[in-house]
Amino acid sequence: MQNNDSEGFFAEKPKRRIFTDDSDDVFPPSVDDEPIDDDYDKPNIDPERIKEIRYRQANRTATHILTAVVLVILTVSVSVILSYYIVRGSLDFVGIGMRDYDIRVEIPPYATVDEVAALLHNNGIVDTPELFKLYVKVSGKDTGFIAGEYTLGSNLTYSTMVRLMQTTKKETKLVTLQIMDGMTVAQIGDLLEENGVCRSSDFLKFAATKNDWYNFEKRLHVDTDKYLQLEGFLYPDTYEFYSALDIDGNMPENTIKEAETAIRKLFSNFNSKITKEMYREMYDEGFQLNEFVTLASMVQKEAGTVEEMGLVASVFKNRLEAADNFPYLQSDVTVLYAENFIKPNLADLSGNFSRIPELYNSYKSKGLPPGPICSPSGDAMKAVLNSPKTNYYYFCAEPNTMEMYFAETLAEHERNLDKIGLGGSGIMVE
Repeated sequence: MQNNDSEGFFAEKPKRRIFTDDSDDVFPPSVDDEPIDDDYDKPNIDPERIKEIRYRQANRTATHILTAVVLVILTVSVSVILSYYIVRGSLDFVGIGMRDYDIRVEIPPYATVDEVAALLHNNGIVDTPELFKLYVKVSGKDTGFIAGEYTLGSNLTYSTMVRLMQTTKKETKLVTLQIMDGMTVAQIGDLLEENGVCRSSDFLKFAATKNDWYNFEKRLHVDTDKYLQLEGFLYPDTYEFYSALDIDGNMPENTIKEAETAIRKLFSNFNSKITKEMYREMYDEGFQLNEFVTLASMVQKEAGTVEEMGLVASVFKNRLEAADNFPYLQSDVTVLYAENFIKPNLADLSGNFSRIPELYNSYKSKGLPPGPICSPSGDAMKAVLNSPKTNYYYFCAEPNTMEMYFAETLAEHERNLDKIGLGGSGIMVE
């Protein structure tokens, strides 16, 4: 059926009305009849202005694109970094992925969480100290760490490390000991055991072997004629050690780790005391390190006072320089060391060491003994380097007062021996 509704979808659209100057409204001609006018309905804008507008539009578009790219890159980067630290922190937390090694660390008394975290991080045990601190605080385990020395593995979990540092059965008691000038390794070991630091037998094991822990050891060589490879290199001083005793006051059967910690302190002190200048001076004197410390140890034992050390050193150096006339140093203290420290302990050493006591006896062996006989003081070492020039080849000491007498000739020396009541004894020193 035909739809004649003029207002329907197909109804003819009204034509646009054009208002003229005389207000008459007429319908325009059809589009096909309308003349083409290039300027019709175009704004009147300068071409340069158009170029400027288009340039600004292009810049805004480029800026928007660049901003979007930067935002994408930042988003990806932040995600990657966060993922890395999350994974890294997680692995550190459970101790997975860390290179497996053990480190001994010393927790000082009253250490804070921050101090412990920094200590563990500096020793390579904890990779992310902030995460460690967060764990300790969140888990409520920030009640305090027990001072002492601990062996911690790089692959331990935070929980295990904290438990070890907060539930140890060791006492936190600090032991202050004075290592006296002229003490031997055996005497130092006994002192440490008496004060609960470690067992003497464990301590001696580290002195019997060259360990190459410190620079001074690189100047030494293993000598099978020596009783203890590192006798004499434990610097006399005042030290603090942690007690190895348990809460019941008992010494553990195995104190190897405690003994190592103790002897390292003494070795480290010696290493720091021997300066480059001292090395140059001893080499100028014709001594290697072992010979230098050996001579200083003999001076330490023979001299009664610091003032006498230089004169005693001059006697030994004069004899060494005149070895053809004085092949034997004839020092009683070397004999005492062989008798009191070497012979009683030969059974504890492996191999055939039966000839070692004789090698240390400077009445029977020429020149210096194979190694030091005690730990010399800094004064004794300085005396060897700065001994006065003398013509003395003999000395002796009065048994009661320990007053020393020096002589240039054998006849003078014999008169000194008569003076102190030792005439005819045939010994050079007391």
